[in-house]
Amino acid sequence: MDVVRNIFDEINDKYYEELKKLSSRILRFRVVDEKEVTRDFFLEKIYDYLDAVNIKNSINPRKYEYVSIYMESLLPLIDNKVVKGSRAEKYLKKAKSIESKIKVNQENCAELLKDFTRIFVSLYLECIKSEKPLEDFEFCLSYDAFLKVIDGMKAEKKPGLLWEKEKNVINIRNRYSKMTYNLFFLEMIYLNMLSIQEGE
Repeated sequence: MDVVRNIFDEINDKYYEELKKLSSRILRFRVVDEKEVTRDFFLEKIYDYLDAVNIKNSINPRKYEYVSIYMESLLPLIDNKVVKGSRAEKYLKKAKSIESKIKVNQENCAELLKDFTRIFVSLYLECIKSEKPLEDFEFCLSYDAFLKVIDGMKAEKKPGLLWEKEKNVINIRNRYSKMTYNLFFLEMIYLNMLSIQEGE
């Protein structure tokens, strides 16, 4: 879980408050006084949550499976939406190569996750703006882009079984599902990047 600590520790106070708001749907606090929720206490709650996700989904944290699942689950949201031979496909391939690198060697995992997340968010943002296959895109790192991507992911649908209607890809009511966890992990990584950008 060093990766989680590295990412969390670099989030500035402004975006830490935002992370607390966003994570209120999945993290449960029994303490009444918010002053008792220190950063260390909050990080412990994140660890507790991730442990529960790992157990309920048979994820092996020692093998960094929680990192692989994050990337494997997000790539299908953009995989078939880019034009072959385009700049967008070049960066999609780069995102896939990051996934392969982390599976082989976890060194620089936090930095590679940030690279992956920035590519994913930039490509996904263009995908939700237009229904046309994606050829080009702009790299973005902004709070507005972040909110649009979160809304887009929450609105993603998948086909239901034979007689069922479409279902949401992310079932927010199931806080231990892989996709709910993935959304939380994306939020934490992106808020880390925004914090670093503002500190430069």
